[in-house]
Amino acid sequence: MSDARNGGSFRFVLIDGDELARVKIKQHLLSSGFRVIGETEDQKAGIRLIRGLHPDVIIMEIGADAGATLDVVRRLREELPTMGLILLSRDASPELILGSVRAGAHEFLTIPIDLTELDRAVERLRKMMAHMQTAQGRRGRTLAVYQTKGGVGSSSVATNLALSLLAEPERRVGLVDFNLQVGDLALMLDIEPEHTFARGIEDGTIDEAKLQTMLARHRSGLRLLTITDRPEESDLILRNHIPELFGLLNTMFDYVVVDVNRHLDERTLELLDLADTILLISTLDIPTIRNARRYVDLFERLEIPKERIRLIVNRFQEGTSITIRDLENTVGTEVFWSLPNEFRPMRAAIDSGNPVLLDSPRSRLARSYRELGAALCERPSEENGTPPNQDSLQSMQTSG
Repeated sequence: MSDARNGGSFRFVLIDGDELARVKIKQHLLSSGFRVIGETEDQKAGIRLIRGLHPDVIIMEIGADAGATLDVVRRLREELPTMGLILLSRDASPELILGSVRAGAHEFLTIPIDLTELDRAVERLRKMMAHMQTAQGRRGRTLAVYQTKGGVGSSSVATNLALSLLAEPERRVGLVDFNLQVGDLALMLDIEPEHTFARGIEDGTIDEAKLQTMLARHRSGLRLLTITDRPEESDLILRNHIPELFGLLNTMFDYVVVDVNRHLDERTLELLDLADTILLISTLDIPTIRNARRYVDLFERLEIPKERIRLIVNRFQEGTSITIRDLENTVGTEVFWSLPNEFRPMRAAIDSGNPVLLDSPRSRLARSYRELGAALCERPSEENGTPPNQDSLQSMQTSG
């Protein structure tokens, strides 16, 4: 899915005490291709959502205490000056409209809301914010790497993908080991993190300065955040930490690649919902393909749009009895990329403690990782929802 930073869809947070009104607005936004990444009836809870999620647009009802709401608007405008803000109210008096504009609201709509007027307000915001974003740059993007089955190589994919994104010298890339038991990424990069996120938030606070101390630096320039290296600490990670953490990371990095814990709980689901792109890693065997289908169905039930999912085949080998086309027909999703099965570079990388991209940079596998990284940065391809390497995939399908 495209995003507001690329002139396309917006990420919304809704704050409205009327549940029916929220449902109506949310359904309309979703049907228009937008993302509603948070909603609440409570203004204080809404402020926490906004500070953690950094939405592109807030739609907020003016409560019974209009003055208090306008004070909140002023604070939010100071903290997040590029964010769009639409206020809703049953009181359409000139005084309240003027006060809302002075506080920093971009649009004012009367309740009950007219969806046509909402569409017009969003379109005006889209044009205004496109100019602002051109001048001020983009926020980072989160790429969540998720395995359909244990052993498909998602940690290796996440590590090498993150390294491939460093192809541009000025690009800032963060890698997150989101395994809530014990992850492998520090071992793969041959580094020993001094801190973990779990131990760093024991006092309950997160800020950029503290987060910087938790990041381990790799010689490539990649920064690694290990969520925890002790299984007993996983309970310290709460669901409400996730939007706050990734909201900060997306201000610090151009790309955040996450090796996601396969165990689905509320923390993992929160992360998957926040991710700009989910890379679903599969191999060409029947158990893994069946799991891939289950996860795609699950994402649909969770209202994660299909265009945000990229199906990746790892360890692809020509001439196998199960082909890419078989995978696509079963899962109902086109394969975005396939990574070749090269045993020797992978074995050498494991033995050396270096990822393939660094240990065997001239291998076919390393080249494929670099091309995958470049493809994921091609925003026009993402907007269209079509894989950028169609020619190579077509040849693989026919040869399989």
